[in-house]
Amino acid sequence: MIKKGFSLLQTSSKTGKLTPIHIHVKGKGGSARYELEPEIKLTDSKGLKTKELRQIEKLISQRRGQLVAAWHQYFKE
Repeated sequence: MIKKGFSLLQTSSKTGKLTPIHIHVKGKGGSARYELEPEIKLTDSKGLKTKELRQIEKLISQRRGQLVAAWHQYFKE
């Protein structure tokens, strides 16, 4: 759980090398998916308001290095 009531989730079917580095976000009103490289990019969103998406992107930006490192560690890249 992170600030503002959003959860960041790294999910996997062990196919990390086949998909771009990304994160799923769940909130009270919906969910979103952001790619983390080469830049942070919203790729899917359901039920979240524009203001919430901006807050999420800011939070991801603050933790991007940690999230990318966790992805590489998990997939042993």
